[in-house]
Order: sequence, then structure tokens, then C-alpha cells
Amino acid sequence: MAIILDLHASPRFLRHVCAVADVAAFLAARTAARGRVVDRRLVETGALLHDVDKLFPARDPRRAGGHGVAAARWLTEQGWAELAGPVAAHPVGRLLDHEGDTAAWLAAAPLETLLVAYADKRAAQRLEPMTARFAR
Repeated sequence: MAIILDLHASPRFLRHVCAVADVAAFLAARTAARGRVVDRRLVETGALLHDVDKLFPARDPRRAGGHGVAAARWLTEQGWAELAGPVAAHPVGRLLDHEGDTAAWLAAAPLETLLVAYADKRAAQRLEPMTARFAR
């Protein structure tokens, strides 16, 4: 959270990443409770930082590469390479970036990556049904 606050996040941004982190934390806890190995810390931290590139000014070179990829690169440069996967893969467009084989990508993606991506789709400023989120 200190990283986000140091980058002067707006209240709206904070509401969004906190909502995503809440959903991601819940999903990770339920997944672990069912006996699956999941790095809950990675899921929660990735969810908090998934949109960090949106905090850079519009023409900032740190935004190069597009949303998700830019955040992952910046996090890696800051010494948090373990966050790069979930952060880079969270935008819904990433589902289409894998040579048209979405099913293969979903099957191969680490669980933590899937949890962050799904949590982001469920939470705008608060938890909402997927149909409502995609309708907007």
C-alpha cells in the first residue's frame, strides 16, 4: 500500500485496488481451505498493485508496452519480479493475446495469476456480478 500511496493514488483508484485485493484474498483463502497450494501473499499483493501503471502520467515512458505489461516491467525493475506474472496477465485483453488459444493459456496459467485476473473482473469500486461489470 505504501507504493500506491507514494505514487499519489486517487481515492477512486484506492477503492478499486482494495476491492480487488479483498476479492483476491477471499478467493485465495477459499482455495487454500480446499487443499490447493496457493501463494496467498502473492495473490493479495498482485491484486493491490495490478493497476500501478495507471498511476504514471499518460506520456510517461514507464507506460510503454501497454497496461499490465508496463506495470509488470516497473515492478520487476523495483525488485519485485515475482509480481510480474499476475500483474501482466490481469487485463481481459490478455485472454486474446495468446495466439488465439485461450483454453490452453488458462490451463497453463499459474493459479495466482488466474485469481488476480478474476478478482479484477469482479471488483470495480466494489464487488459486483460479472454481467454488470462487463455490461459497463
